This record gives sequence, structure tokens and C-alpha cells, in this order.
Amino acid sequence: MNISADLFDKEDESFTNTTLRLLHGHLIASSAYLLLLTCNPNGAEKPSHSGASPPSMIQKN
Repeated sequence: MNISADLFDKEDESFTNTTLRLLHGHLIASSAYLLLLTCNPNGAEKPSHSGASPPSMIQKN
């Protein structure tokens, strides 16, 4: 009975470690992506200008 309990604990621990590693990797990837977006002004996405009119159109009105 002790052996099966130890086996279950080891399986549960490895499952938890794998899940934490996946979450940690995802967190690092997300942080790196956001850092690239904020540091690169010529990026594909420009959050500051999304849905806003360009300054030239505002001045013409």
C-alpha cells in the first residue's frame, strides 16, 4: 500500500511540474512578445493609433 501511494505522489508531482513548466514557458513567451511590441515602433500592431484618425485628417477639419 505504501508503494502505490508513493507511485501516485510521483505521478502527481511530475504532472504538476510539467504543467508549471508549460505555464512558465507561455509566460516568458508572452512577456517577450509584449516587450517586442512596446520597444518596436514599426511593429505590425500600433495600439496607440488603433481606431483613431491620423493627425492630418484632424487638422484639415
